[in-house]
Amino acid sequence: MYAFKVIEAGKDCFGFDDVLSDNWDCFFEITNNFYSELFKGQELGKIIKFKDNAEPYLEEPKLAKTKKELYLEGMISVQEFDSDVKRKRKNAYLKEADALFYEYQRGEIDKQVWLDKVQEIKIRYPKAAEIEK
Repeated sequence: MYAFKVIEAGKDCFGFDDVLSDNWDCFFEITNNFYSELFKGQELGKIIKFKDNAEPYLEEPKLAKTKKELYLEGMISVQEFDSDVKRKRKNAYLKEADALFYEYQRGEIDKQVWLDKVQEIKIRYPKAAEIEK
């Protein structure tokens, strides 16, 4: 089995074949087991990449940047960042704090327990004005 590179219109194109070709700019011989491992890795979310000599390898996908990272890099506006924070806080309040508020209202817990949870959520999801840029 071979991994190969062909340069077409100035662009590197890579692939696999089980028959050697004179049309390739370069190739790298691999075992059938390694070929299978590459595609098993791809099924698990990894990316098949190639070195310049056509040697294939697996790479972990790059994680998308968070809204905070995008904001700090100047890629999104304060309004877009704060809108995302507002949505995240709302979801967290619904899942984590609202039940505590009702427990407080019924006298089952101290008010401070609920207020602490609200503050924890605000710290977890700070608005643009609350983080250093």
